Amino acid sequence: IVRRPSIYLFDDSFSALDYKTDLTLRQELSKQTADATVIIVAQRISTILHADNILVLDEGKLVGSGTHEELLASCETYQEIAKSQLSEAELAGGMMRRGPGAPTEKAKNFKGTLRELLKYMGVYKIALLFVLIFAVGSTVFTVVGPKILGNATTELFHGLMAKISGTGSIDFDKIGKILLGLIILYIVSALFGLIQGWLMTGISQKMCRKMRRDISEKINRMPLGYFESHLVGDVLSRITNDVDTMGQSLNQSVTQLITSLCTVIGVIAMMLTIS
Repeated sequence: IVRRPSIYLFDDSFSALDYKTDLTLRQELSKQTADATVIIVAQRISTILHADNILVLDEGKLVGSGTHEELLASCETYQEIAKSQLSEAELAGGMMRRGPGAPTEKAKNFKGTLRELLKYMGVYKIALLFVLIFAVGSTVFTVVGPKILGNATTELFHGLMAKISGTGSIDFDKIGKILLGLIILYIVSALFGLIQGWLMTGISQKMCRKMRRDISEKINRMPLGYFESHLVGDVLSRITNDVDTMGQSLNQSVTQLITSLCTVIGVIAMMLTIS
């Protein structure tokens, strides 16, 4: 890549990568090799899916040549490989995209998956209760803060008008007490937010560890035929990327859902109490 050659040869360089990393790496490589000829030796169809020409070898013999769509229609060997790696929907569509920018795949059993996830979370229900309490507290304090600041502004305005009319002066002591209370309120709010984030991170990481352990135990019980029909990168992706994505999504979505709901309710309540 540094020397900018006219021909690049990748000999089975992507087979141990998960789909997301494979796609990201090839997208970056395509920018560097746009003006060169790229030859890729691959076992995974997704790696060479969009190649200008695909050569299919079987026991050292050339048994097919063409684009992905052409080989699906004409090459029996390529069809067998495709059926072992692609779903029925992907075969029917004639294309497969994974990773960033890929169309979202509909969950095969959303309710069952949700029940299983809730079962994992049920072990940490006490910690989740504290997450709920601290998240609600942090949001409530943040929403109440502007109203208290409004009291300080009102007090300043009344004092200024009294000073102009000659009937009084600005009560800086009272304003100072209001602002001090507001600072304490925001500090408590930030502390509550920090605690609930720390608790939720711990819960998600413990769930990821438990899930990886369960997956590892399941893999150890799988027959050898499973590993012959599934790429190593795909199996590793289940343990690493997929579980990490689940943990990150859980860590962000639960607290965001609670704080967003409390913020909406709190803002409406403040608007109605103010006017």
